[in-house]
Amino acid sequence: KNFFFSSRRRHTRFLPVSWARRCVQETEPVALNALNNLKNFRAQRKLAQATWCFLVSYMATQEEKNDLLKIFSAFDKNGDGLLSKEELIEGYQRLLNVSNAEEEVQKIMDAVDSNKSGVIDYTEFVTASINRQKMLTKKRLEAVFKIFDKDGNGSITPQELKAILGSQSNQLNNELLDQIIGEVDENNDGEISYKEFKEMMFKMLH
Repeated sequence: KNFFFSSRRRHTRFLPVSWARRCVQETEPVALNALNNLKNFRAQRKLAQATWCFLVSYMATQEEKNDLLKIFSAFDKNGDGLLSKEELIEGYQRLLNVSNAEEEVQKIMDAVDSNKSGVIDYTEFVTASINRQKMLTKKRLEAVFKIFDKDGNGSITPQELKAILGSQSNQLNNELLDQIIGEVDENNDGEISYKEFKEMMFKMLH
């Protein structure tokens, strides 16, 4: 199964814009936190990024996504399910009242617009803005690791890594696979243990 790319489905059900704007006012602390997370979002190593996308898409509860959906819908003025740079600038200025909104939003676009489409879709927004501290629980990490560790031997092998990265794996030769594993593989056994996997994900909190 293509774990990374099957998780990138566009969200198409949005709230009425006027109602969503009222909800953002009611959840302003969450909106501010979401904007801060967007601003501080940075691309991760391939395995960490694929794991994070899988976690957010399949392990986040609807409750965890609800406030972010309200915020996304409020920013999405034309209701097309995408956030343009202009829509983000307006939302940024409305919430933070800063003079450098355009500069800050450009940083957000550069970091969050993973497919370089010039807009941010719902999946990209949630992936970058959801609360990482709450998402990276022991229970969730153990569940994801067991899914990735297809043969159940307690480690992620190069072949299992190719399955995790999905269609990206077509561009990966053995040298690149070794490099991706080597970024995480502390004991140099050529595989990724749960301990190494967990430490890799917790680095996303810093």
